[in-house]
Amino acid sequence: QRVPKHRGFTSIHKKPYIVNLDVLEGIFESGAAVTPKKLADLNIIQNIGRGVKILGDGTLKKALNIKGCLVSASARAKIEKAGGKVE
Repeated sequence: QRVPKHRGFTSIHKKPYIVNLDVLEGIFESGAAVTPKKLADLNIIQNIGRGVKILGDGTLKKALNIKGCLVSASARAKIEKAGGKVE
């Protein structure tokens, strides 16, 4: 019997969890610190080992302090416009 070719590959690097700004807007209060540990405690992500990336989908009106997360350029602009900061 012939064996089919194994096509493609699976990367050994895991992609980070994706969290949008509208999710953060609905959960956190203004001035709160957002960390991967807090997101895992709230069951937004399953494991902090893969990391977290915050994307700019949605609107943000609360000033949030983002720590230890990857942030897209559009999300960074919206966070800083709302009075928050990214560290």
